[in-house]
Amino acid sequence: MKPINLSEARQLIQQLNRLDLDRASYVHVQKVIQQLFVGIPIHGKTPHRDSRIYRGVKYRDKPETVRQLSYPPGDRVINFQRCNPPNAPMFYCSPDPAAVFYELNVQPGDRLYVSKWSIVDDFIILQIAPNVDDNSVNHRRDLIVTFFETRFSQPIHETYSSQYKITAAIAEHLSRGNIMNGENTNFKGVEIGALSYPSVSHPARSENIAIRPAIADRCLRLDYVEEMLVDEVIGKTIRYTRTNFASTFPEGNIAWKDTIIHWKVPPHSRVTVTAEQDGWVARDESGNIVNPG
Repeated sequence: MKPINLSEARQLIQQLNRLDLDRASYVHVQKVIQQLFVGIPIHGKTPHRDSRIYRGVKYRDKPETVRQLSYPPGDRVINFQRCNPPNAPMFYCSPDPAAVFYELNVQPGDRLYVSKWSIVDDFIILQIAPNVDDNSVNHRRDLIVTFFETRFSQPIHETYSSQYKITAAIAEHLSRGNIMNGENTNFKGVEIGALSYPSVSHPARSENIAIRPAIADRCLRLDYVEEMLVDEVIGKTIRYTRTNFASTFPEGNIAWKDTIIHWKVPPHSRVTVTAEQDGWVARDESGNIVNPG
């Protein structure tokens, strides 16, 4: 497939903007998106093994299994979402735990379960709007990237899930590595399996990440989960109380400790606890992260 020119890019974007997405074929949307991607620079990153990511879920009753903290089963995903079509769930998460509260639109009385995951194997995250390092003028590239950014920045009520067809097609194209004429690819044996995009809900526009289930299963490890009760929501200010915590998961079950998050330090050892970007982090004398529990 050959790159399109500026005029053709404008025509395809106009076509997408004019579509009745309630009736439009998702396959057709995917084909148009694929045409727009040809020749566009794509930037990616391999997250550092010291990276920490957070995922949140809301439940009325305390979850009992690790599966309830991860991506939902395919048959539970009945609508289009920002990064996936029906029956194709994604592991939505963020390196900023605060983003979880805004993405879930929490209200007073909600019980939120925020889990922290470590990265244990390499994978590549592609960026929805790549930074361009050079100063070259490329009107076609700028037009297409602006269109992608605009679509991903639109708040959409879940009632109108068909409006997510365009962003879902963009996300599938990137997260499945279909950037070489629609063929799956990897780099030096590292698989493409996720994309990042700015949060729509978070006031600071924190980074969100959507990871394919197979990559999440292989490359992520659950470290701990906190139960939090939302006390008050005033504008963009959210107040909550930590109410429970678990850091052991025997046979995939959550062993709640009936206490708030804490660290246990073995005798004659030392840890240093510092406030980092995503909260309090404890490290041993070698600089390794010590998980709570």
